[in-house]
Amino acid sequence: MNILFIIFAIFFATLCGVMAKRKNRNIALWVVLGAIGGLVSFIVLALIPYICPHCSKNFSKDSDGTRCGSCGKRDALDSNELIKLESFKETLMEKGISVKHDGVKITITQKSGAKLKFVGIDSLEKYVLS
Repeated sequence: MNILFIIFAIFFATLCGVMAKRKNRNIALWVVLGAIGGLVSFIVLALIPYICPHCSKNFSKDSDGTRCGSCGKRDALDSNELIKLESFKETLMEKGISVKHDGVKITITQKSGAKLKFVGIDSLEKYVLS
């Protein structure tokens, strides 16, 4: 009985953690809630809206379904932004700075090991040009 409880706790903790990351929610909180609440936590998380990574408000999609109704920004980098990111990548790599992205958030790692996170290409562009 205890083993079964532990297996379900790990299963729902993992499931809630993955879904929380996709919905831009607090991962640690939802992992704990998933382990304790199981299926109930998973259902609650499935029903709550995604948070816009730009304005941190509930993401209410506009008519084309890709932009936040609150701030008007995309929920992911579009092809033009990805092309721009590649050009910034080359510039930053020449300075010894590595660049990674997950489709929305861009993380750069400086030579010192310090990491900076940017949401969207605009904030990275300001950093590169400054």
